[in-house]
Amino acid sequence: MIEVLRLLHELDQENTRHSTTYYVRHLDRSEELPQFGHGFPDSPLMQKDWIWIAYSNRDDTPLAIIIAAPTQGVAMLLRAYAIPDAPITVFVGLLRKSLADIFSRGYTKYALYLSTSRPEEAKLARLVKRSGGAEMGSAISLFMGNTDIGKW
Repeated sequence: MIEVLRLLHELDQENTRHSTTYYVRHLDRSEELPQFGHGFPDSPLMQKDWIWIAYSNRDDTPLAIIIAAPTQGVAMLLRAYAIPDAPITVFVGLLRKSLADIFSRGYTKYALYLSTSRPEEAKLARLVKRSGGAEMGSAISLFMGNTDIGKW
């Protein structure tokens, strides 16, 4: 079974998802993170093959990004961003490609933090629910801190 998953992963990594106006692919491990307004700095610690970007078919400019990370058996979708001129369907394409790649890597679940009080995130929440996902609480806050806590 592991060999089958590994083979599917290798085959899927070469595939790029195309639409009429954009194509989606994940970054290669040595590729730089394109900066186009998402505010996520490039870092050698980033897992580039867990970053998917939609590029314009016309001029290869980045349109949107999904940044994810593997966790304990669940793929976390951490960040999503699109430029204002991106096609309205860009997140559907990004989700389809990223989730197909994530599944080919052996992950059967994904999770993301959303605030349904924000209109953009409420739309994404409806998309997740329509595809069979579920809301796991009503008010979730993500806390973050430095790893070097020194002496309290």
